[in-house]
Amino acid sequence: ELRDDLARALQDADPTVRRAAADAVGQAVQRSEGAARVRSALFAVLAVEPDSQVRGQLAENAGRVRADSADAAPTATALAAQLPLRGAVRGLFFLARQRAARGRLPAEVGRRLQEVAATATLPDDVRALVATAASIGDPAPVVRYRALALAPCAALAAATRDTNAHVALGAVDALARCGSDSAAVAT
Repeated sequence: ELRDDLARALQDADPTVRRAAADAVGQAVQRSEGAARVRSALFAVLAVEPDSQVRGQLAENAGRVRADSADAAPTATALAAQLPLRGAVRGLFFLARQRAARGRLPAEVGRRLQEVAATATLPDDVRALVATAASIGDPAPVVRYRALALAPCAALAAATRDTNAHVALGAVDALARCGSDSAAVAT
């Protein structure tokens, strides 16, 4: 009911209000009709928004809004164009978790995410969201921990000696999938 009122707040002079409105608009339609229209509105505002924090919130919520199978690939591509904004990474994360998006995200979006993940100047939480097997060598423990699910057995064996106890214990747990690797079994 309040969707149009919330959308008007996206034009407010105060960036804090615009950021809150982006979040509210995304939350208001998460499970309702009109998702495609709201996503289009979020992207339209995103195209002209000067404030990077507001842009991030717009991107995040564009990915949060429920997508159907036809919307998934274009939404992912549009969000990838906003990388390395933290909100774009989070938007892609939320989009990828939707049933309609599974198996429908373009390969170039994945490649772009991997490029972003390799950029050490990004905040730890952003790199953790897009961790790859290679992220097992990242300086941040949270990123190394997220990479455990993707790392090969040899890297897991080495990670059992990580200086961070969470990473080391996670590596021990992850070694369970390496039963056919004699070095991993020995570790």
